[in-house]
Amino acid sequence: MSNNSSTNPPEYHDHETWTGNESDATNEFTVVPFNQLSQDALAGVIDEFIQREGTDYGLTEVDYQTKVEQVKAQIVSGEAVIAFDHDSQTVTILHKDQLL
Repeated sequence: MSNNSSTNPPEYHDHETWTGNESDATNEFTVVPFNQLSQDALAGVIDEFIQREGTDYGLTEVDYQTKVEQVKAQIVSGEAVIAFDHDSQTVTILHKDQLL
């Protein structure tokens, strides 16, 4: 999968800060544009997310590389964003609706 490094996720501006949704109202996040990360850093964020979150694919098992491609596609399309959590001082991947 090739990375189009000139594409920013739609609707978000570099390093904007949001307060988390009502169920997580104490968190503030800064969106980190994926194209400002090295390929290794982006791969590390995606890997850590997959390992930490796990996934339930029902009856069909999905291999690791497919999961990586799915998460990366969501980031590139803007459906998901890389976010720095100010409270925990960690980076995670959030669905764009979690920032509202």
